[in-house]
Amino acid sequence: MKDLLHPISLVVATLGFLCLLRDVPTRRRDPAFTALAAVFLLSGLSFLFSITLMWQYLDHVLGVVNLSVPLAMGCVVALLACQQIVLTYWGSPPEVARRRAREWVAAGFAVIAGLLVLFALLTPNAPRPINFTLYYAHDGWYAAYLTLYVTAYTIGELSLARACWRLAHRSTRGSVRIGLRIVTLGATVTLGYSAVRIGNVIAGAFNASLAEWEGFAWSCGDVGSMLTLIGWLVPTINDQAQSLQ
Repeated sequence: MKDLLHPISLVVATLGFLCLLRDVPTRRRDPAFTALAAVFLLSGLSFLFSITLMWQYLDHVLGVVNLSVPLAMGCVVALLACQQIVLTYWGSPPEVARRRAREWVAAGFAVIAGLLVLFALLTPNAPRPINFTLYYAHDGWYAAYLTLYVTAYTIGELSLARACWRLAHRSTRGSVRIGLRIVTLGATVTLGYSAVRIGNVIAGAFNASLAEWEGFAWSCGDVGSMLTLIGWLVPTINDQAQSLQ
């Protein structure tokens, strides 16, 4: 399932990033635009790193087995922070937005640092591009790693859904309202991925497995992410279309 959905998600993220590039000459000093472009770039990288062929290539070239795990998850944590930065600049005065943006960046770096430390304590002795979580679910260090990641992921998606829904009600632009509501839907769908990963931690503690739920987890993660990316693009595409009229 992962290798079926991730390439599609990678295409969506890439097309979105290329779409944003058109506005770089006029919006390169806009911090919200820069953060939004980073969302698409980081999203694309997270999918790319997780595709089996790229996973195996990185293992071979870098000489660190399963390094795609912290690379992909680090990108996800970073893009969650960037999404909050976009909303902060869209919904707050500049001085408040700058302060909150620094807080989100610091929180993102702290989580990524924690993930790298915990990953270094694992003993991934064989490449596991398929079912990595199921294989390591019973490892104490991986349980801590996954708990940190899924906690940050869940908080990020819940905060995103809540903030987008509230900002959509305040916005006077139709395209922004529609886009933010699509983002809200996407963030809500991704919580299915969170639920399964939380279940993986609990199941591992009881020496059980949630193998039959892997397809559901990846479907929620990828479909939710694609909806989120599409939602972010709606205002941009609307603005570009109007500029051509």
